[in-house]
Amino acid sequence: MKTIQHLTKFLLSVAAVLSFTIGASAQVNLSSDHSKWIEHPLVKKYGINISNKSSYNALVTNAQALNDLDVRYIRLMTGWGQEVTGTMFDQPQVTVSGSTVTYDYTRIDQITSLLKGNGRQFMFVAGNCPKSLGTNFNDFPDTTAGKWTKLIKGFTQHWATKNIGGVSIELWNKPDDKANFAADTTDYLKLYALTNKAVKDADFKVKVGGPSTDGMWYNKLRQYTWDNNLSKDFVSGHAQGFDNLVAQMNEGGRIREIKNGEWYWEAYMSSYTSFAPNSADAVSYKAASAFFNEAKYLTKYHEVTRVYMNQLLDTNDGAKGLIAADGKKQPLFFALKLYNEMPFDRRPITGETSDVQGLSSSDDNKAMIVAWNNSSSAKEVNLALSNLSFTSGSVELIRIDDTHSINGELSVEATGNLADNIYSKTVTIPANGIACIRIVKDASKDNMKFNSFGKYVNDKRMWWFAFSEGWCWNGFDPKTMTAYLGDTITRDWGINQIGVYIDSIPQKINMKWDILGNTIKKDDNTALYMRIDFEDMFEGEKYWAHSVVYCDTVHLTGSFSENHGSMPSFGSGQRENEIKNVDFTNPNGVDIDIKSLFSDEWTGEDWTGNAVLTFYIQNPGSGATGIIAKAKLTDITLPTSITKNTGSEGNSMTIYPNPFKNELNIKTSSNASNTVTVFDLTGKEVMRKVLPAGNTVNTISTVDLTNGMYIVKVENANSTSINKAIKK
Repeated sequence: MKTIQHLTKFLLSVAAVLSFTIGASAQVNLSSDHSKWIEHPLVKKYGINISNKSSYNALVTNAQALNDLDVRYIRLMTGWGQEVTGTMFDQPQVTVSGSTVTYDYTRIDQITSLLKGNGRQFMFVAGNCPKSLGTNFNDFPDTTAGKWTKLIKGFTQHWATKNIGGVSIELWNKPDDKANFAADTTDYLKLYALTNKAVKDADFKVKVGGPSTDGMWYNKLRQYTWDNNLSKDFVSGHAQGFDNLVAQMNEGGRIREIKNGEWYWEAYMSSYTSFAPNSADAVSYKAASAFFNEAKYLTKYHEVTRVYMNQLLDTNDGAKGLIAADGKKQPLFFALKLYNEMPFDRRPITGETSDVQGLSSSDDNKAMIVAWNNSSSAKEVNLALSNLSFTSGSVELIRIDDTHSINGELSVEATGNLADNIYSKTVTIPANGIACIRIVKDASKDNMKFNSFGKYVNDKRMWWFAFSEGWCWNGFDPKTMTAYLGDTITRDWGINQIGVYIDSIPQKINMKWDILGNTIKKDDNTALYMRIDFEDMFEGEKYWAHSVVYCDTVHLTGSFSENHGSMPSFGSGQRENEIKNVDFTNPNGVDIDIKSLFSDEWTGEDWTGNAVLTFYIQNPGSGATGIIAKAKLTDITLPTSITKNTGSEGNSMTIYPNPFKNELNIKTSSNASNTVTVFDLTGKEVMRKVLPAGNTVNTISTVDLTNGMYIVKVENANSTSINKAIKK
């Protein structure tokens, strides 16, 4: 009997050990530390495709879904006259009469009016041959008598009249496929040259690029642009399946050639995440977890600034979209929504396995950790967040799997409140499922809205500088008003810079940084710059600049080397750099009061006009593995007018109505003669009138001005007034 009892105890003890061992090995513990940044922030680079083969009525019905997705970029197939009944473009668009080429903007204006706002930028795909310029949609279009050039110029100029900024034009869609473009590579390059020149002649701010190929024509197109002195805005690829996308990026995305500091190309990739669009997996929960695998992988491809990852809607040729024909939102829709909601600052995670991966990020108001299960069986996962920057807030569990987020609704479960700067919860994640902990301090601050300031940001270029052993990356997010730069190299060299074009000066800028590796630098060049170039419309000087250089005490004792003055100049009047001593290890960074930098010129008045903010880092220093810098623009204001008195006689000036239509009234308090000059937002003078003396109210005709925003300058011998006005 004792033998049996001993055996029973032994077996029970073995069972207990086995149970403990199995239970311990089954649970995965993901832990994120929110006191640190890590390389590759969560840039919101993902946009969506809107196919001309989708239903326009379905787009109207589901337009609100774009607000839910919070996407920054839309790639729109224009159709270009290849209209099909019941689809996005179902009315005639392009007509030719002699040498006159006319585009019917009715439908495309309806679409852009429906979708614009919230900081979105459009890429229009000139991907078909209009019927009026060829027999078939894949023909090389008729370029005689400048027909194609006139079409492109008119199309480019149209968007300024609609007050839509950040426009890109992509030439063709998969021209390497004879079914889409019957001509050859040489013909495509000739058409690209015509298109490139037409776009830039019409509006230099509009970006133009291509070739959107599966077959990787990138190097041919790049060399052609160098040889023919064409602008170099972006290179685009077209991939179906993640492996194809990666192959294209490795071939063409890493365009790192620099010729005397000329522009880098931005790389745009159109992709169907993981699966071909007509695959059953494209609408399964497997697509959602695959998206997070790929989003994490793509963070390190800084040159790939946009990925148009899927169709928004099902198409009439069977391709599956993020939203089904019946209006049901697919799992991939929720995955993209979740990623776009994650804060910008990425945090380190420990405890990942090959089966369970994660991403985590946070800011001063929100923290999130997302885990996804790549295996074919359920996993117990503990999700932990530590060292949060706040100690109170609501906690929610979000799940995307075959038992949650079904029937087109995202599963969100309230799980309590945060009581400290740490939180953890264990959840079961089914095969190919996703779980997310979302903690929000103040819900009223979480729904940040885009503002008009962001509309004019990044309409022009970014500057990239990289060396053979260096790696630099940068960007600007128009919603959070954040510029970010990274310089992750192992030596004491490297230059990285981004220029942000704006139409108003922010009141304050907060700049933060994190040194990767050693926190004490030994290099005499390590520095972080903030620079402003702006147009002084009072003095008639095109631009003058002000620079502030931030260094720590180590660098102030050394001497700056050749890299110190390498920032490009935007005009005359550059000031001498101000050197400020800061602590690079301070987690709060430095707050910059912009107006205090210009108090001798501005005397506290608002400024209006055109400006460039430049952020710049150089040389992490010997012994470091890099530096990450972030500049957040705060207290954005859009002043409507300012007045500067230059004489003893005061003179108040008013323009009305505002907005105006075909007439604008100028009212002054004196009888002096006045000169009225009207500028567009590029600084180009579009009208000048001399108003006779003796009248305090004068009316000028504005019939010849297109709709949009203008700067109106009224001046006489004693005063100058500058006003913003909108023609509608």
